[in-house]
Amino acid sequence: MVMNFLVASTIILGMCTWSFAGNGEISREQVAQIAKNEALRLGYLLEHLEIELDETNREWNDYVSFLQRGEVHENTKKWMQGLSAKLAGKKYWAVYFRPKQQQLGGDLFVFVDARTGDILDVVRGR
Repeated sequence: MVMNFLVASTIILGMCTWSFAGNGEISREQVAQIAKNEALRLGYLLEHLEIELDETNREWNDYVSFLQRGEVHENTKKWMQGLSAKLAGKKYWAVYFRPKQQQLGGDLFVFVDARTGDILDVVRGR
């Protein structure tokens, strides 16, 4: 009976959309695919973008530091507080898409929950 349960559990888990890495988190490859799907859904052309997957969220932290160094409009402050509240207490990947050709705007951050694979939010460059 126990053996049947283990076999059935293994088969069912293998059929799940997300197989988890050993620490209860989705894999780097799954994060990349989730973020790419979101970028496509938003109308971005992946062939024009480079993707940066950095579990430490260095690009995002650099962007936040840049905003905090200058004069920030009140609406931007409110937006940052709202985004911070969405991300608070969660382990997430801030997947960064950068245009291959240097330009103003056109970049994208996709915040992916590291455990569930849910899209927590996106930030689109203008």
